[in-house]
Amino acid sequence: MKTKYIVALMKGDSERIMGIFESLREADEFGDAYRVPHELGLQYCFSAPVLRGKPVGDSISIHTYYNV
Repeated sequence: MKTKYIVALMKGDSERIMGIFESLREADEFGDAYRVPHELGLQYCFSAPVLRGKPVGDSISIHTYYNV
């Protein structure tokens, strides 16, 4: 499993992955370009091990919030 950077949107108990990237720079470019209004949820970037397109394990790090 390789650690990747994930841009996600969280609202209540629901989390939707918007994109998975190899670098923080790529994730930040995407997050800035596709920023959503805060009313739709909290848009942020975190890194985590990824397996088959989904974050796995308990080891995550939050990096950036885009719409606070």
